[in-house]
Amino acid sequence: MLSTIRTEIRSDTTGQVSREPQPPARHSRQPVSFRSVEREELVVAGSMGVRGLISEVRGRTHEETVRLLGEGVQSLRADGVRRAHILVDPADLLARAAEEVGFRYCPGETLLRRELDDLPEPARGCSNTLSVRDGDAEDLARIGLTLSKVSTLEFKGWELLLIRQELRRPDRFFKVLEANGDIVGASIGGSFGEQGTISHTWVAPSSRNQGFGEALSTASLEALYAAGARNVYLMTTSGNDRATRFWQRQGFQERADVSFMEIDL
Repeated sequence: MLSTIRTEIRSDTTGQVSREPQPPARHSRQPVSFRSVEREELVVAGSMGVRGLISEVRGRTHEETVRLLGEGVQSLRADGVRRAHILVDPADLLARAAEEVGFRYCPGETLLRRELDDLPEPARGCSNTLSVRDGDAEDLARIGLTLSKVSTLEFKGWELLLIRQELRRPDRFFKVLEANGDIVGASIGGSFGEQGTISHTWVAPSSRNQGFGEALSTASLEALYAAGARNVYLMTTSGNDRATRFWQRQGFQERADVSFMEIDL
């Protein structure tokens, strides 16, 4: 896991030093890797939630962009990340460079986004027996098998290990929803700079249509806002209109102009 800021600064052709862009102070504890060879080149890579993210790539040529993307992927792989994402415009040259590195589009998924300029409104209409709290390793052990069996979540076994390792990080969240002492829901995600993601959200079928999902969504957005995220992304399975409508009620909008690409590491 990237735990420090790593920088490399070299002189450009004029003999002057290229200065690294610095992340905002509120994100200084987050994993981030900068590489700058000259002013025109930059790759920013780090982990977001239980997966990795390459959030910005600037290369002067297609070949340089491919090389920088490859370095970002190698950095994430060396730090234990098992899957990485990049956000692209399918018509942009960056998408073609990402394909050369091995990224692929996320098939059968709908991308949604919400701006997070302020805290979400508190959830309403929930049972008095309901509580949402931070999950711990014991909670993860209790519901891990359940999550892995929910086909729409595509929850992987390696994610359990990463979540367990990062339970106490301020830029990660693992929320559990309890009703009458039983865990009936969970949400997992995290942030990288101002980009946040809700990776997985689950509510037990017997506990749906009671406002529980809204309570879990609110707690997740509050955690992301506190960590500094101002744009939140998530993906739903295409055709799962019920999930898409739910997230739209939480303020998310479908983004058809951009796409997430992913690569398994």
